[in-house]
Amino acid sequence: MGNNAMAAGQDRLAAARSTVSGSIKDAQQTRDRVVSDADARAHKVAADAQATYDSAMASAQRGLSSARSSSEHLYKDARADADKKADQAKAGWFSWLGWGNAKAEEGKDKLVEGKEKAAQEGSKAAGDVQKKLDKHA
Repeated sequence: MGNNAMAAGQDRLAAARSTVSGSIKDAQQTRDRVVSDADARAHKVAADAQATYDSAMASAQRGLSSARSSSEHLYKDARADADKKADQAKAGWFSWLGWGNAKAEEGKDKLVEGKEKAAQEGSKAAGDVQKKLDKHA
């Protein structure tokens, strides 16, 4: 019986070791599967985050490009309008200057006419005075 009991104890010990060894292998496999799943999920989350970031950056770049294009277009329109207004102002000023020159020439002409008329009238008056003097003399 002593040998049988020992053999039975050794069998139970071997069975327990086998059970523990199987449990350890099962635990390691479960651990490896959990780590692998977590790693795959982490990579997917990182890839999704990168895709979201890339999309947001592309959208921001499109918005910036659109704003830049719109600003340049508005600047060109405003510049064209300002140039047009400046040209109109210059034309108006030159027109006014031309009008002033024309009025000055008109004034000169009237002054010359006035001088001539005054000289004629003065001459006529002098002639009339002379006639009156001659008459009374």
